[in-house]
Amino acid sequence: MSDARRYPFIVLEGTDGSGKSTLRRLLHDRLNATGPSCFMVGQFSWLDPDAGRVIMAARTQRTGYSRRDLREAYATDVRLHQLHNIRPALATVPVIADRYIYSHAVYHEVLWGIPMEETLRFHRESDMLRPDAVIFVDTDADIASRRVVTRGQNPRPHENEPTLRRLHRAYQELFLDGRLGDPTLNVIRAENTETAAAETLDAIMPRIRALFPADDAVAHHHLREGAVQHV
Repeated sequence: MSDARRYPFIVLEGTDGSGKSTLRRLLHDRLNATGPSCFMVGQFSWLDPDAGRVIMAARTQRTGYSRRDLREAYATDVRLHQLHNIRPALATVPVIADRYIYSHAVYHEVLWGIPMEETLRFHRESDMLRPDAVIFVDTDADIASRRVVTRGQNPRPHENEPTLRRLHRAYQELFLDGRLGDPTLNVIRAENTETAAAETLDAIMPRIRALFPADDAVAHHHLREGAVQHV
């Protein structure tokens, strides 16, 4: 899960309603305003139709697929995401991802009973790209549940307070309590319960800036023109 590259790969993780997507947009705008420009991607590539069907079934908690089906579908999708979207972009710009393999591990344990360690071991054995930093958006499940309701969209089956609480606890176990099994991974905790998202970003921005070498200033200037893309 290592890769030689110039620009950092940053992943945001957290439950539905945690404020993760809002924080991602703010970070994207902050970096673009001050350099460097960045490439922003979602959780899935949707480049393999068969894998996509399994993932869509899992996201709506429909049954009919085995642990192996789920594991291989998610791994296929993320491999294609890296091959066609993430790795090519990292040659020229930083990449910000909304979720990554850690969400796979958390949601598969809580919703399907697949241990997080099993999912992460499979991804590591598949030589998945290791992030330079994971921003864990740590938000209380009560607040996350209220945010889901106020979005005005039909909630998915797992977007309820009891399940969000279990998901939140699993994230804490993974990133704060040692179940990750990778003590060297750079995990940045962003407490996003009471403070505004902009204040949350202000608090973690020094650690994010530290990911960028000081001698990138000239490169940032040239990359500002036309480098912002979305997937």
